[in-house]
Amino acid sequence: MNQIRLGLFDIFGYLIPGVAHLILISLALGFIGSIPQLIMIIYALSLNAVLAYAFLGYVIGFIFEGIAIRYVSIILDNILGRLNDRVIKQFRSFHPESKIKSYDINMIYAYSDVNLSTSLEKADTFFAMGSLARNLSFAFLVFAILTIVRAIIQWNITNWFYVCLAAPSAIVLSVYLVFQADRFRKSSHIHLLNTYYVITEKGENMKRIRHIRKTSKDE
Repeated sequence: MNQIRLGLFDIFGYLIPGVAHLILISLALGFIGSIPQLIMIIYALSLNAVLAYAFLGYVIGFIFEGIAIRYVSIILDNILGRLNDRVIKQFRSFHPESKIKSYDINMIYAYSDVNLSTSLEKADTFFAMGSLARNLSFAFLVFAILTIVRAIIQWNITNWFYVCLAAPSAIVLSVYLVFQADRFRKSSHIHLLNTYYVITEKGENMKRIRHIRKTSKDE
């Protein structure tokens, strides 16, 4: 049997957020009563159960990733503006001499992969951490919504006391993670754009300089 290998994106983009979804949904719906009880349940799990929950978490994380992308994009595009526009503005503030005025992230990624694959390691890390923050932000939003819905259905003072503490905290954390996801996404785009800039524009300039120096020595 071939060995199963998980990449950065599989672990941080799908697996960890998916497991977080499972835990937070279980807490919100009352399947798990408290954090100490959760710890005891995890401690008592067999290896097969751990693998089964990990696989289920991966699937859930994969499914919710698409929804989380829309959730984060709607918030950030309306508040801060399109990501590409903000990245180009920041890039040109660092390199005003550059001729780059727009970009396609997929093309920039492919270009870096072909010409300087080592630069993708850092970009992939940023992408993975951005996905983690984005997916976790949606997980905490779902937790807050389900907690409020459960309190309304059951309608007792104990639940509402818990809601007043847990739901606002989860919403604040969700918003914080949205902006963290945006920071990591910007970092990945900027890194790839800088790589493209160094290889193309800076690289051509260095070739011209070396050519001029070589010509001068020959003369």
